[in-house]
Amino acid sequence: MKLLDPWTELFLTLEASRHSQVLAALEQAGSPCREKIQNAGHVTRRTGNVGASSGSSVLYQVFVRKSQLEEAREILDHALRQPPQG
Repeated sequence: MKLLDPWTELFLTLEASRHSQVLAALEQAGSPCREKIQNAGHVTRRTGNVGASSGSSVLYQVFVRKSQLEEAREILDHALRQPPQG
């Protein structure tokens, strides 16, 4: 049902600070968005996540309405020119 889904991915990162920065910029501009956070690490019952970097095992996605994609891209471009907070 992806064809009927009104949401599309705007941004994808492994950095929590960039994710927060993009969400804050969209919120400040009044642009509705959704987020999805996934554990991208490889964990097994035998080894857990031994040897894995915990900082890079989380995948952050930001989605916006397809009808507002161009506006959201402009907001994103402006936000990414700023240094990340935190």
